[in-house]
Amino acid sequence: MRAIKRLAVLTSSAVLATSGMFLSASPASAASCYGSSCNNKDPQATGCTAGAWTQAAVDVFAKTTLGKPVYAGRLELRGTNNCGSVQWARFTPVYGGFTYKVRAEQPESGYNSDWQNGNEWQTAWSNQIHSPRMCVRGHIITSTWYTTMEFYTPCL
Repeated sequence: MRAIKRLAVLTSSAVLATSGMFLSASPASAASCYGSSCNNKDPQATGCTAGAWTQAAVDVFAKTTLGKPVYAGRLELRGTNNCGSVQWARFTPVYGGFTYKVRAEQPESGYNSDWQNGNEWQTAWSNQIHSPRMCVRGHIITSTWYTTMEFYTPCL
């Protein structure tokens, strides 16, 4: 009788193994790049945002038609080890009436991700930079019809 139960358990395990019922990362959640192959690629499109955290953040302002700066939103330097020490900038606006562009920069090497443009209420993020040894910072330029303002996160 015990031999029959063992055979049933082994048969069940074999069925699960051949049907792919083991727990593993699905291709949809796996990152499509690692390390320097992630440079200047969208962190969301590559799957690198999994496990990301905010490393630094700054308040961003835009000037109104009266010339007074108003709080426009928050610029964050985001990072993850999911794709091998990559970082990018993300801006979340809370005020309208301006446009902006955002990118990640590696000042020591002079390498920058491409500018990503955003409008008013739209959250946007830069492409990422793989940087295990050199610091990276977020950079944003806000623009209204008559003036621009620039802001940077700390370089980490």
